[in-house]
Amino acid sequence: MKKTLIYINVVIFGLLFLTSLVFKLCQLDGYGEVLSWVACPSDLSALATRPWTVVTYMFADNDLLNTLFNLLCLYWVGEMFYQVYSSRQLVGMYVFGGLCGALLYVVASNLFPYMRDMAGVHYLMGASASMLSLMGALLYKIPNVELRFFIIGRLKFKWVALAFIVIDILFLLEAPGRNFAHIGGFASGLLFAWQFDKGRDITEWINKVIDFLATAFRPVAAFVMSLPSRVKGRKQRIKVHYYDSSKAADYDYNIKRKSQQEEIDRILDKIKQSGYSSLTKEEKQRLFDAGRKD
Repeated sequence: MKKTLIYINVVIFGLLFLTSLVFKLCQLDGYGEVLSWVACPSDLSALATRPWTVVTYMFADNDLLNTLFNLLCLYWVGEMFYQVYSSRQLVGMYVFGGLCGALLYVVASNLFPYMRDMAGVHYLMGASASMLSLMGALLYKIPNVELRFFIIGRLKFKWVALAFIVIDILFLLEAPGRNFAHIGGFASGLLFAWQFDKGRDITEWINKVIDFLATAFRPVAAFVMSLPSRVKGRKQRIKVHYYDSSKAADYDYNIKRKSQQEEIDRILDKIKQSGYSSLTKEEKQRLFDAGRKD
């Protein structure tokens, strides 16, 4: 499932990149409107008209470096996540962390006067909140696992995870919306791990929703997958009848053989009745040829 999440992020980034390229080459306006359909807005009225963006934003990004960094971290953190949790919980945590990040982002954007003035102007995009939620869940369970870095050397995981959050806090005013989302995602990971230790999986409902949607849209997916064969089946089919020359040859041979046998029987009857001398030259030749073949 980790690879599936990465593939989804890569595909959506590619689509947004191509769309941006077309808009720039054609000198078209309105690319921001395209992004508004997948990015989570801080403005409540805009969010009310596009509520699905609280989910789509965590898979969409138009910043190449940010996308590469998030996907590399997702791959690395995902490998560690499998050591403690399951693949279903990875997906559930990814979505849950993204939702919590979006929630704190929207609340903070409309609560604090500093950010309220920017509401409706900025949007939230990227997998950072979701990725940090995985780090938060791991920090709670395996804080002292040592990681190897090329230059730094060995470093405990807790210092790496905390460094991300400290940086977000220090630069909170530089990019307040994005950093609040990061903090919300990280906190959701800690909450998940805390509840998981008590025997509760607070992301289970997300997996149930995903299972329901997968079941509901399975016929649609099957229909789409079958379209090529359906189109092919509608094409005019030319029926080709093959002529078996060997069978025809056997049939002709049998007819000819039967005719020859009837002729020989007639000649033999003539010999019985009138003697061999009564045969014509042709009849004698036929009788001779038949005897030679046998």
